[in-house]
Amino acid sequence: MAPSGSSAARRRPQLATSCRPFAERGRPGARFAPRPSCGRVLGSGRLLRESPAGQLRRYGADGNGVQSGLQLLLQNTAMAPLGSFAPPRIDGAVLNRGLVDASVSFISRQVRRYDMSSVTLLLFGGEPLLNPAGCLRLLTGLSFLNLVDAEIVTNGVLLTPPLTRSLADAGLRRVQVTFDGDRESHDGVRVTRNGRPTYEAILRNVRASSAESPELSWNFRVNVSHHNVKALSGLLEDLGAAVGNARQITLHLALIDDNGLGYENAVGYDPVLAETFVALHQQAIRAGMRVPPSKPLTACPYCSVVGGARGAVINADGRLYSCWENAGREGWDIGDVRHGYAEQDVVESHWVACDFDIKPHATRGATRRFFDLVDAAALDEQLERGKLTQANASRSSRPRREQVVR
Repeated sequence: MAPSGSSAARRRPQLATSCRPFAERGRPGARFAPRPSCGRVLGSGRLLRESPAGQLRRYGADGNGVQSGLQLLLQNTAMAPLGSFAPPRIDGAVLNRGLVDASVSFISRQVRRYDMSSVTLLLFGGEPLLNPAGCLRLLTGLSFLNLVDAEIVTNGVLLTPPLTRSLADAGLRRVQVTFDGDRESHDGVRVTRNGRPTYEAILRNVRASSAESPELSWNFRVNVSHHNVKALSGLLEDLGAAVGNARQITLHLALIDDNGLGYENAVGYDPVLAETFVALHQQAIRAGMRVPPSKPLTACPYCSVVGGARGAVINADGRLYSCWENAGREGWDIGDVRHGYAEQDVVESHWVACDFDIKPHATRGATRRFFDLVDAAALDEQLERGKLTQANASRSSRPRREQVVR
């Protein structure tokens, strides 16, 4: 957890998922390496270099927290067999009442150990709304530790106005919903178990929940691939109309990654995609949405520092991990909420950070040029429209996901 304010200020943890220095592909044994565009010190003690554009991104690096996998961690471990729509997945688990209470106790111990002043929370899955009672109990339990921010990552299918109201009353501040393109693209890949489309149902749920809880912020993540990149303008129009106040919307465009399963995304970080992202960001900003600049992965509050000193990732079964991307994977756990972290040598040998297992979309230089161009254009557009403030730049900042070239 990083200092907030002066060096003498007390620090704050977070419950969450996200990030890591990297290890050999597919197995424990962390090997730390410097990443571009960041001026922070990782657990290895290496000082990372900051690009000129990185000076624009020195915001919000103090945020820390906890990521908690509340329900089924439906993460694929391989591609589906030929002719099947059921890929092998990590074993499911449910964060029950006892594990919620044990998690709160663990976080309380971490708060005292590192002299933290507050806590932030990120709820993820799987689908956390399959376990609404767990979400509510965790939010309520952390309120006694000064919960200052809480976000949930959901597909939106189970989002209802009464549930959203209850979550907001318990301390939820932001909802992240993922879309896989416009109606046609999204409904081609995101359907219910009986094959029904979900695009309109999700938008309908967002509209109703936004009206019921107008104080909530919304973070719309759009997965981008060669299948949908040319048909995203209509999606942005629908997203802008889904929330009563478009200024409460944050947009995040993200290329779909290959995390070792064999997915090939035919678009990458090149000038053509940069032009597309710039145009889409301009459309979103002109509709009232916010587009924060990308944030170096090394600023992740969960995995950028080895050993849980800035945050924690808690799986639904109560086991601890260094990052949400290896949460639930056999052999990667580094302790549990009842007993705390394992011995230091075990933690260090199993610690990985964001995108440790991700195939990059471009070289390091091309990636840096891409984000410098896209971020600068978004900043200029917001500055021109009087929307650029420190808060706008820091809140819901988007991790720069492909910075390490292996």
